[in-house]
Amino acid sequence: MKKTLTLLAAATVMLAVAAPAAARTYISSKQAVAAAKAKVAGRVTDVDAEFDSRRPHYDVDIYSKRGRKHEIKVDARTGKVYANRIDYDD
Repeated sequence: MKKTLTLLAAATVMLAVAAPAAARTYISSKQAVAAAKAKVAGRVTDVDAEFDSRRPHYDVDIYSKRGRKHEIKVDARTGKVYANRIDYDD
């Protein structure tokens, strides 16, 4: 019984320590927008979080001052822009 209580206490402590660390693994959508606007100046029209793919990321749509729609992908862990595509369909 004493061993079980010790293991339960240890598990509780580990979860309490690991939970805040897990919550800090992704950047916020505001940080993603700031990273995208650092690459392309313009008006943000949409921000979507995509956490189901192999590489969790934010999709940020920005209309540049030239009227082009940029679809920017920002890594949700590092905050770095890794794709900037101009959408010619819109």
